Amino acid sequence: MSQVFSAKQVCEQALRNIGRFPVTDSAADGNQLRQAMISLDLIMAEEAGANQLLFLIPSPTSVQFTITNGTGNYDLIDALGANAPVDGVQFPVAAYLSRTAGGQSVVGLTASIPGTITLGNLVTDTTTAGNIPTGTTIVGINTATNQITLSAPCTIAVGDVLQVATNSGNVDVTTASIGQLTNYRRRPIPLVKRDEFMVVHDPAENGPPRMVYVDRLPDSQLYIFPTPETSDPSSYILELDVQTYAPNVAPAGVTGTQPQGEVLTKFRQAWQRFLVYQLSHDLGAGALGKIGEASLNRFGNIASTSRARLEAFENREHDDVAPIGDPYDSSDYDEGPRGGYGGGPEFGRGPF
Repeated sequence: MSQVFSAKQVCEQALRNIGRFPVTDSAADGNQLRQAMISLDLIMAEEAGANQLLFLIPSPTSVQFTITNGTGNYDLIDALGANAPVDGVQFPVAAYLSRTAGGQSVVGLTASIPGTITLGNLVTDTTTAGNIPTGTTIVGINTATNQITLSAPCTIAVGDVLQVATNSGNVDVTTASIGQLTNYRRRPIPLVKRDEFMVVHDPAENGPPRMVYVDRLPDSQLYIFPTPETSDPSSYILELDVQTYAPNVAPAGVTGTQPQGEVLTKFRQAWQRFLVYQLSHDLGAGALGKIGEASLNRFGNIASTSRARLEAFENREHDDVAPIGDPYDSSDYDEGPRGGYGGGPEFGRGPF
């Protein structure tokens, strides 16, 4: 595998290109190296802000937070908490909404299930009426474990007496345990622009979120619409595919005298030549003095060509599935009078 350069190594190569770090020297000048670090940081920041760079997009499953039902906007970094990328969030790329909905309740009974209880029987809680939603029925029976499954999420307590409306009359049973079965759904949710988010007809609408808007202010705010009702029993998790900022490689410390030399740029190896020559151009254009126009143009052209090639292939997702073609069918071709295929005089027919 090709070597992964640190920020310092990129800067040293650029300084060598413009004649500021001869091969006979054991180390680059400290002041020049600090300036190179600043210039490199500017280049990386621009590239990360102007392009979608796949190597700055972390795993989406690690960038997520649980929506607070009843709340429609969030400080993005605060909401992500420990899940926030170390280098921050530059802009979102895609979003996914997971919904864990209260599904069914599994109730264990203190005694064997009476034979008169069947699927579809209505169930009520005679201890606390509101513990079971109206219309809840039995959708599962397990006589081996003395458990019945109810069609709705319930708040039954151990010891509650349930009344089951069977075909032979009401039957009372006592609960020994209660559990919940949940339904988990994950789907893409649109990331919309500000104008689309602002033209919703009823901003106060409640319900499962259908769109997400993230502003581009320094402290990014995230907005969802609609907002889930506070009473919604479902739990919503928002997963974000984001591009981070490039890492900071500028000199650190109050006096700016501590170059972050060993910090990796996070740019893949294929981009290192571009960084070296773009940095050579920027340093030679005035940051460390002026070099000749011919050398300056050469560095600029090399950097531009390298970047164009990288954008054309390296910074693209590639299909890893073999091409699929239709089976060969000779009837797809016109057969010429000499037994060849049509399309030209050498095949017996054609316009030429």
